Parts: sequence; structure tokens; C-alpha cells
Amino acid sequence: MIEYLASILMFCVWLVVILPFYFLIPLRSPLWRWPICTICGAIGGATIILVISPSAETWNDCVRPCIVAAGVGWITCLFASLTRPYFEYAIGKSEQ
Repeated sequence: MIEYLASILMFCVWLVVILPFYFLIPLRSPLWRWPICTICGAIGGATIILVISPSAETWNDCVRPCIVAAGVGWITCLFASLTRPYFEYAIGKSEQ
């Protein structure tokens, strides 16, 4: 059951946060540099887990989910930052 809730949450975060950032932040922004983007993704992933799981009784109950969420955020932002220039180029070429 928790997997379904987590997947719904991940889709909502992707739809509401990541997708608009992908199209609204200019390509020349420092946020698209892969070191900055991956750090922001890792912090964002861990923060989301800390916010949605206040029921954890001890810090040890949150460590593993936070590490996994930070890893998912890190990988997602790494992929986005490395592929963003490619899609910008492809969009620009198709409009000409």
C-alpha cells in the first residue's frame, strides 16, 4: 500500500515542481550546472521524506528513507541537468 502512495506522491511532485522548473528556469541559469542541480535534488528528496513522515518515532526510522529519497532526487536532477541542453537544442531546431 505504501508503494502506491509513494508513487502517487512522486508523480505529483514531478508534475507540480520538476516539470515547471524544467521549462521555466532558463538554460543559462547556474541551477542547471550538474553539481548544483544534483545537490538541490538530493536536499529536496530528503526534505520531502522528512515532511511527509512525521510519524517516525526516532531519527533511525527516517534515515534509510531519507537516503533513498536523496538518491532518487540526486539521480533525477543529474539526468535533468545533463539532458536539458539537448532538449533545448532540439526544441529550437524544430521551431525553425
